[in-house]
Amino acid sequence: LTTDTSAITAISNDFDPNFIFKRQIEALSNPGDLIIPISTSGNSKNIIEAVKFSRKKKLKVFGILGNKGGLTKKFCNDYFIVSSNDPSRIQEIHIIFWQITCQIVEEYF
Repeated sequence: LTTDTSAITAISNDFDPNFIFKRQIEALSNPGDLIIPISTSGNSKNIIEAVKFSRKKKLKVFGILGNKGGLTKKFCNDYFIVSSNDPSRIQEIHIIFWQITCQIVEEYF
C-alpha cells in the first residue's frame, strides 16, 4: 500500500483515518490477493478495518503481529505472533522474520 501523503491525507479528510488502509485495499486489490498487516498490538483500528474488509473481499490475510495478536488475529487466515508486550522486541523479531522470508524467497528463485 502507498505511503503517499497525498493519498493518506485525502482518505483521512474525506473519510476517516481508521479507513486509510481499507480504502487502499478496496481500490487496489483483487480476490485471492494476499494482505499482510503488521502490528505490534493487533488492535490498531485502521488495521482491523483493513483486515475485516479484506476477508469480505475474499483476500488472504497473513498477520505479522505482537503480544497475543489482538483483534486483528481473528480476521487472519494465518499469522506469525511475537509473544511479547514490548513493542521494541516485537519490531526486532518482525524485522528478523522479514529478513528470513526474503532470504528464502531469494534462494527459491
